[in-house]
Amino acid sequence: MADTARAPSRGLVLLSAALRRVAIALGLRAFDPVEQFDITLPAHPSSHPRVRRALRRLSRAAGLDDDRTFALQVVVGEAINNVIEHAYGGGGADGILRVVARCEGDAVVVEVRDHGRWRSDRPDGEQGGRGIQLMRGLADSVDIRSAPSGTTVRLAVSGPASPGALRSETEHGPTR
Repeated sequence: MADTARAPSRGLVLLSAALRRVAIALGLRAFDPVEQFDITLPAHPSSHPRVRRALRRLSRAAGLDDDRTFALQVVVGEAINNVIEHAYGGGGADGILRVVARCEGDAVVVEVRDHGRWRSDRPDGEQGGRGIQLMRGLADSVDIRSAPSGTTVRLAVSGPASPGALRSETEHGPTR
């Protein structure tokens, strides 16, 4: 009886190695879990995809299911939108945002920071959005701190057992 198990050919090994290098160069290793990240990006809508990819990797490490991962991406996306739209006078021109995230037990804790100014009053006739309300509805906790050096939004999303169970009613400063 012939042995059917064969070692891969040299050509196949070289092709596999080349594909692995291409995948790494293209950032296709984005599915490997990570337990923390710290990213500084332009305050621009084009920054969203990079943050979403990093959040998926972090969610995997924390064991979040698809629904809670989606909730995490929505609340962090809303915090980033607030930076883009409000922190630097609209549009995020020349502004930066920093996203620091880590696993804490079965939760993912994310801080979105800017160096802009808190917008305390809305111009006449301008209605506020529902962003902070949305964040509070989807995250387990939301804490907003504003200082002369910028604003930090701290969010936590845990596994599927108890959304809202840890909800923090703490907010410092007026709603953006």
